[in-house]
Parts: sequence; structure tokens; C-alpha cells
Amino acid sequence: MWQIQWMLSLIPDSILMFFCIGLATLGIILYFSGWLTKWIPGIAGYTLVLRIIGIILTITGVFFLGGYGVEMSWRDEVAKMQKKVDEANAQAAATTRAISEDVQKETVIVKEKGDTIIKHVDRWNDREIIKTVEGPERVRVEEVIKYIENCPVPKELLDAHNEAAKMNKKPEGEKK
Repeated sequence: MWQIQWMLSLIPDSILMFFCIGLATLGIILYFSGWLTKWIPGIAGYTLVLRIIGIILTITGVFFLGGYGVEMSWRDEVAKMQKKVDEANAQAAATTRAISEDVQKETVIVKEKGDTIIKHVDRWNDREIIKTVEGPERVRVEEVIKYIENCPVPKELLDAHNEAAKMNKKPEGEKK
């Protein structure tokens, strides 16, 4: 049954409407011409046939006209739903862009924090830092280096910890 509806959907709407109204109009014309043929002597015997065909065509035309109306109401509903789907897709695209921008900003912030941590951890690894620091701050730096050198934690463990901080670093431009 759906094949008939599919084939009818291929026909333009104006032609379908013209067909439905034309069929109902032809039925009405045939019905009333059945009344008029009573008085015409040669075709008076076809009065009943014309009236029956007129009634059948009128009923068929009205039936098709109702089906046409239902089809048009469903097409309107489909158009409304398609419009809602298009709006939802546009909103989803905008939301995706916003989330992508937020993720990129967070990635940059995390990368900068990681670089800062690595920079501060690496700078305490050798005594070269003492040459760059002057004044009372130098005493504090020397104490920190002394504590690092006398630390009971093995140097291999500290190096492994520092390498782990560098390990999660991804190349520029790479995405998840």
C-alpha cells in the first residue's frame, strides 16, 4: 500500500489537487446530467447509469481529496520536524565549537603549568643556580641545594619523578 503513496508523492501537488477536484466535479456533472437526460429521447435509457457513475465518481473524488488533505498535513508536520532537527544541529555545532575552544584553552593552561613545574624542578638539580642568585636569597638557595644533596630519597627516584613529569608532554598540534 505504501508503494501507491510513494508513487503519488512523485506527482506534483497541484496536479494531484486538480485531479481530486476534477474527479469530484465530473461526478457531480454526470449526476446532474442524469437528471437532464430524462427529457432527451435518444439517451433517456442511460439516466440511471449516468447517475450511478456520477455518485461513484463524486464519492471517489471526495475520498481522494480527503487523502490529499491528510498527506499535506503530514508533509507540514515533517517540514516542522525537519526545521527543528536543523535548528538542533546548528545548536549542537555551536556547542561543539564552544567546548572545543574550552578544551584548547585548558590544554594550553595545563601545558604552561607543566612547563613551569619542569622549569622549577630542573633548576634545582645543579649548583649552577647559585651563580645566578645574589644577596640574601643565595643563602636560601644554598640551603635548598644542601637539603637536596643530603636528601634520604635516592637520586634515581628523584630523576624518575622528574622524567615522569616530562613524559605526558604531547607534541604541539596533536589532539586526543
